Amino acid sequence: MVGRFDQVVRAVSFDLWFTVIWEKVPEDEVAYSSMRISVIRDALRLRGFEVDLSKIAEVYRRMGSSRAILSSREIASLVLASLGIERTDELVREVASAYEYSTQSFRPRENPEVFEVLPTLKKMGFKIAIVSNTSFSSSGVRALLKNLGIDSFVDVIISSSDIGALKPQRRIFDELVNTLGVEAHEIVHVGDSCLEDVLGALSRGLKAVYYTGLLKLRNAEVDSLCLAIAPSIENLGELPKLLTNKQLLIRKGL
Repeated sequence: MVGRFDQVVRAVSFDLWFTVIWEKVPEDEVAYSSMRISVIRDALRLRGFEVDLSKIAEVYRRMGSSRAILSSREIASLVLASLGIERTDELVREVASAYEYSTQSFRPRENPEVFEVLPTLKKMGFKIAIVSNTSFSSSGVRALLKNLGIDSFVDVIISSSDIGALKPQRRIFDELVNTLGVEAHEIVHVGDSCLEDVLGALSRGLKAVYYTGLLKLRNAEVDSLCLAIAPSIENLGELPKLLTNKQLLIRKGL
């Protein structure tokens, strides 16, 4: 284990995918994408528009990874434009709302380690956050966590699609700091990406922990760079001990 935390830590933030939850590609993405495409068609039907499902699927596919920085309103507007439908504020809002809530019943694949570590960290007095590069909005992420029964342990959720920025960009970590209401150096960010999570957090002044436990599930190898510059853990259950290092002062209840 490299590095020690010698300052007060008040909050712990987690990456979402392949840290708290994970997905089997492409099966899981196909499942929630189908939910989104179907509800967009249904929302348009309610307004009298009969649209071929495949046309919605095509423009959705074309958005690709950009969905992680597009808001639900932006996605709705792009879909309507592709279909040649007039984009009134009301219709955009309705389609965006349908898209937003389409995945409320989706249950992701959980990392079983979170069921112990999140309650433990909460009892220790830490604020807990999720910071994710994801096409799910913060409310969408909240629904995923609720379906796993762990949403009550999470105070703050920062989604790239809500703010239009991705880790490792400073903006997404600025949003985390401002929303938590603590100083950057009082936050420990935990994630599986050396660039997005470790380097992104460190470059903004946060502390970072490199989590390697689920790397194999996304066919990735441990990054030697991040092993050298940040503490690493193979199991999230190691985190409480790391945070209670004798050199670390913890203010509970803040």
